[in-house]
Amino acid sequence: MHLRRPLSGLCARALGGLLCFALWQTAIADINDMRQSYRSALEQLNDGHIDAFKAAMARLTDYPLYPYLEYQYYRQRLQYLSDSDARAFRDRWADSPIADRLYGEWLDDLAHRGAWEVYLRNYAPSADVARQCTYLRALDRSGEHTTAMAGISALWMVGTSQPKACDALFAIWIDRGLVTNGIVWDRLTLALQARQWDLARYLASLLSVAVKRQGELYYRVARDPALVRDTGRFAADDEATRAIVTFGLRKLAAADPTAANAAWSKYSKTLSFRADDARVISQDITIGFARHGVVDAAADLTPSPDGRHLLVYEALILASINNKDWSAVAALIQRLDEPERAKQRWQYWLGRAQRALLEAPDDSTRTTEQPWLTLSNERQYYGFLAAESLEKAPMLNDQSNRPDEPTLATLRENAAMQRITEFYTLGDRTNARREWNALTARLEPTQRAAAAHVIAELGWVDQSIMAANSAELHDDLSLRFPTPFTPLFAKESRASGVPISFLYGIARQESAFGANARSSAGALGLMQLMPATAAMTARNIGDPAPVTAALFKPEVNIRIASRHLAELLQRFDGNRVLVAAAYNAGPHRVDRWLRERPARPADIWIESIPFAETRDYVKNVMAFSYIYGQRLGHPTQFLDADER
Repeated sequence: MHLRRPLSGLCARALGGLLCFALWQTAIADINDMRQSYRSALEQLNDGHIDAFKAAMARLTDYPLYPYLEYQYYRQRLQYLSDSDARAFRDRWADSPIADRLYGEWLDDLAHRGAWEVYLRNYAPSADVARQCTYLRALDRSGEHTTAMAGISALWMVGTSQPKACDALFAIWIDRGLVTNGIVWDRLTLALQARQWDLARYLASLLSVAVKRQGELYYRVARDPALVRDTGRFAADDEATRAIVTFGLRKLAAADPTAANAAWSKYSKTLSFRADDARVISQDITIGFARHGVVDAAADLTPSPDGRHLLVYEALILASINNKDWSAVAALIQRLDEPERAKQRWQYWLGRAQRALLEAPDDSTRTTEQPWLTLSNERQYYGFLAAESLEKAPMLNDQSNRPDEPTLATLRENAAMQRITEFYTLGDRTNARREWNALTARLEPTQRAAAAHVIAELGWVDQSIMAANSAELHDDLSLRFPTPFTPLFAKESRASGVPISFLYGIARQESAFGANARSSAGALGLMQLMPATAAMTARNIGDPAPVTAALFKPEVNIRIASRHLAELLQRFDGNRVLVAAAYNAGPHRVDRWLRERPARPADIWIESIPFAETRDYVKNVMAFSYIYGQRLGHPTQFLDADER
C-alpha cells in the first residue's frame, strides 16, 4: 500500500466531494492502523513473542517499513543466518541502508564467534575502520601474512587513535619488526598536529633508543613551542632536529612572531633546512606578524602549489584593512591571480579601498574602477554591503522553480521516499536521515531538486534547506529561507523587542530550524541554547530553569533565546553585529575585542574577528536577517545607522 498514493485521480472519477473525502479518510485510517501494527510488532519481537511478531509481520508486507521488521528479526538471530540468507537480504533491500548494515553486523558476529572461513568467504569492502582491521586480522590468521601486512600502513598513518579492533593488528605489525622509526615519526607528527597528546606519547615510546630522546623532545616542543628559542638545545643539524625546530617555530609564530623571527634568523644560518620548509617557516612568521598588525612589505608572495601563499595574502590584506592602509589593500588584491581576485570577499574590499582612495585626490594609486557595481547584484553578505554603500536596494534574486507535478508524484511514490515519510512521521529522524542520504546519493540532479521540494512538503525543514543547497537551488528562497513557527517567532519578538527578522536569522544559522538539534558543544534545540545560558536567562525573566528536554520544544527554546538576545541587545546598545558575535563566541570575548578595536566601521570590525567560525557566523546572520526582513514584510536596512 502506497501511503502517499495520489487520490486526486481517484476522486476525479468519484461521484463527488463527499466520496472523495470518505476515500481519503479511509486511507488515513488504514495508514494509522499500519503504523500502530508496526509499533506493536516491534514490541512483540523485543518481548520475545515471536509467533505474534510473525503474524503481525505477515499483515504488513505492503507497509513501507516492512524491511525494518525483517531487519530487526534477523538482527536478533545473526548466529542462525546462512550465507545465502545474508546475501539475499542485502540484495532484496539494496535500496535501503539496512541492506549493508545487517550484512556488516552479520560479518561482525562471524568474527566475534571466530567463524573466519565463512567471514573471509563473504567479506565485503567497508569504509568502517574497525571492520577493515578485523578483515586484515582474519587474512593474517588464514596465512595471508603479506597481503594483511601490506594493508596496515594506510590504517596506521592517521593523527588520531584508531578503534580497539585495530590494536591487535598493529601489535602484530610492530612485533614482526615491520614498523620503522620513520613510520612512527611520521604518525607522531600527525598526532602532534592534531593535538592528540596521549597518542603522541605512546608513539614516542615506540621509537628506538637512538631517537627516543628526540621523540620526547618533539612532544615537549609541541606542548611548549617557546622551547625552540633556546637555539643551543637544537644545534644538531639532522633531520629530526630540523623537523622539531620547524614544528616549534611555526607554532611560536602564531603566538609570538617576534620571538619566532629572532630564533629563525639564527636557525636559518646553523641548520640546513630544505627550501620548502624554510619558506613555510618564513610565511608563518609573516602571517603571525600580520595578525598582530605588522605588514611585511617584502613578504614572499610567490605562488605555491599548496596554495599557502594565499594565506599570506589574506593575512596581509586583513592587516592592511585594520590599519586602514587602503593603498596597500588595493595593491595586494590587484596582485592576486584572477580566480582569487574575483572572489566576492576581495571584490568588496577592493571597492572599499578604491572608495577611500577616491576621497584622497592627492593619492597616485586612486582608480575609477568600481567592483561594487557587479557585486551589489549578489544575494550574500558582501553583495548587501556593496549595494548599501552604493545606496542601492540589495537584490534577493528569488527564482523559486517548483518541478512539475508528475515528477514530484513519481518521487513521492519512490519506496525510499515512502520509508523517509514514515520514519519522519513516527519521529525517527535518525533512520529517516539514513534513508535520505542513501536515496539522494542515487538521484540525478533534477531528481535531487524534486526531492528537496518533496521533503519540504513533509515539513522536515532543516533537511529541506540542506537538500536545496546540495541540489544547487541557491535562488529558491522558499526552500532555502522558509518561515516555520511564525506565530511563535512573532509572539516572542513582540514580547522581547527583538526584531523578528533577527530571530529568524539566528535560528536559520544555528540549526536551520531543527528543533531537535544538538551540537558537539552541548547547545540544544532550534536556537542552540547552552543549558547554563538557558537556566540563567530563565531566572532573569522569572521562569524556572528548563530541564534539558524542554529546550527541544520550540515554544520554550524561542522564548528563552529571544530573552537572551534582548539582554545582549541591551548590553551592546542595540548593535546586532556585536550581539550576533556574542551569541556565538560569548559576550566576554566581544568585550575584549571591543577593547582592541572599535565596533565601527562594522565591516572592518567583522572582518577582523579572530575566530573564523564567529566571523562567518556574523556575516551569515546579518545576511539572513536582511533576507527574512524582506520575506516577512518587515524590510530594514542591511546595517542600522548605529551599526555602520
